Amino acid sequence: MLRERGEEVRRRLKAAFEPGSPAEWAEGFRIAMDFGPALVPLLVDAFTAESQPKRRHLLLGAIGLARGPAASEFLLRIASGGRTSEERGMACIALALHPGWAGSPDALLKVLNSGQESEFGLAATCLALAAFTQRKPIPARILLAQEPAVAAAALFAHGGEVPAAVERWFEGSGEGGAILVRRAALLADPGTARSDRARRAEAALRANPAPALRRAAALALALEGEPAKAARGDGGPGPDLLPLLSATESGRRALRQRGWLAAVPSSLLPAPLRERQVVAWVAGSDWQEVSAGVAQLAQDASLRRILGDALAWRLLHDQGTGTTHRLDDALVQGLAESPWLAVARGRPPRTARAEEDPRAARVLAFAGQGRIPPRELALRLEEVLVTRGVHPGLALAEEARSLLRDALLAGSRYGGSRLSGRADPGLDVPRGIPPDRAEFFEPACELFEFSGARAPVLAPAARLRP
Repeated sequence: MLRERGEEVRRRLKAAFEPGSPAEWAEGFRIAMDFGPALVPLLVDAFTAESQPKRRHLLLGAIGLARGPAASEFLLRIASGGRTSEERGMACIALALHPGWAGSPDALLKVLNSGQESEFGLAATCLALAAFTQRKPIPARILLAQEPAVAAAALFAHGGEVPAAVERWFEGSGEGGAILVRRAALLADPGTARSDRARRAEAALRANPAPALRRAAALALALEGEPAKAARGDGGPGPDLLPLLSATESGRRALRQRGWLAAVPSSLLPAPLRERQVVAWVAGSDWQEVSAGVAQLAQDASLRRILGDALAWRLLHDQGTGTTHRLDDALVQGLAESPWLAVARGRPPRTARAEEDPRAARVLAFAGQGRIPPRELALRLEEVLVTRGVHPGLALAEEARSLLRDALLAGSRYGGSRLSGRADPGLDVPRGIPPDRAEFFEPACELFEFSGARAPVLAPAARLRP
């Protein structure tokens, strides 16, 4: 299809990436995302032929959105050998915004070891490294950097033991970018090394921290499977922390053991977080508890749709492991709008909802013919939950994105007005790219905003059942 429409796509991309409004750039990003890896050669040719810096930056962002091995290879080449610091930085951001890249990131390690990159470049390179499934240890001198954005990015990407000297960032009240570094250390994957993450997270929560650090601390306890350290006496964690503590399978298991994984989410939570809590409860509770709690939860009309889909995932997942559950017809009468639940119960799927992803609708059609095994259907349905923003593991991906925002973009002139949710208004852009450089920060911030609407690739710890 792309071969037949190549010239048309080129014209649409050129029109979208002309210096104009961010809405036009978003159309170019959307084209890249829709066509996917097949579009990468065309985007690379367009980048090579382009001379205007802003359009080159936009095209790098589009290559990241298209994904695939060719995109990874090209972005690594630019990140490690681009002709300007801005192009290298943009290639790193394009990688960092879409975690889950395969292949070797050794080219990025060479950048870190070269001693020639700016502080902005070091931070961006570390965040790009963190987006690869193959983790690498970060050089000690970068882990111990004085610039908060560099130290934070290095800690987040580091795949090994953290030097004891990093503890200095956890002393005092957190001025001078220390909160950013603390967040990164709490969210980092310690690999097989001994982790002090739970201790640091508990201490952070007891200090009544800023909201961003509070979120990172709760997620750290979810990753460590120690949500009890976030409890307020015998009453368990506060309702604002439960969606974070239940973002991982280990967190859900520990919450269930203490009776804190409630069937009915708090009415104080916004709708998306209430829906995530329903998914967490269905995925993390014993089946007997789930079947006993369905009727009560289904009384809330606003939660029936997500309850039906969550039950469908649980049925399909367990069928894939050889366990079959029963749900009485009377229990699911109010959940009839879930075609996934019909398929999971061995019934013909009803017409997919009008807002259902077209790809999901095709999967349902094949599933109704018995052509997709339950395990595969459970994986597809989990992808749907991610796309709709109701998967509990999304909290981890969202906090990782916020680290990039605060470390690299929010301190710029354009980012300060365009990006919301900035955690540390006093944090400046690292040295290397002037904060008023519109030809870089406008495309970078718009790519950040657009990529937030794309369903991320979840880390194994964030999956419903890793």
